[in-house]
Amino acid sequence: MKKSVCALLMGAIFLAGGIHSEAMDVNTLMADPGRYRVIAADEDEIVFADTNTLLAMQTRDYPVSIENMRVTLYVGRYRESRHLTAMDWMNGNLLSRIDEYTVQLSANRRKNEVHMESSWAASWKADGTASEKTQKKWKGDAEELYINLQLIPPGKRAE
Repeated sequence: MKKSVCALLMGAIFLAGGIHSEAMDVNTLMADPGRYRVIAADEDEIVFADTNTLLAMQTRDYPVSIENMRVTLYVGRYRESRHLTAMDWMNGNLLSRIDEYTVQLSANRRKNEVHMESSWAASWKADGTASEKTQKKWKGDAEELYINLQLIPPGKRAE
């Protein structure tokens, strides 16, 4: 009985460990630009795509009219500029948090439409410590993401 309870508890621990993503920090995103590509930025946030998780599927009809993409995005939220010091600029301490999202893009090239579904996975402070959940969905520009993800060479996409 004790062995089965122990095995059950160990299985639960391994399962719970697989649900959570690894901690993410600014240094990790900046250290590997081949894997974490910047695909969008504006005055409030910067978006990194994890090219190791990028999967795409196209129909074989002419002119490849339907395409579906799935990718993990890390959305870095900029700190308010009034709180930045000269040392923050020098050290690259510009982000307040990083949110991880799994994004599904569906493009119909015949109708010239792109739809996006996103789901929140995790949040971290800029130093990699866990943070509370902010929002369930990320509301980025689907068409901009689709075009920018097309610029990643096929060799950099997940197999």
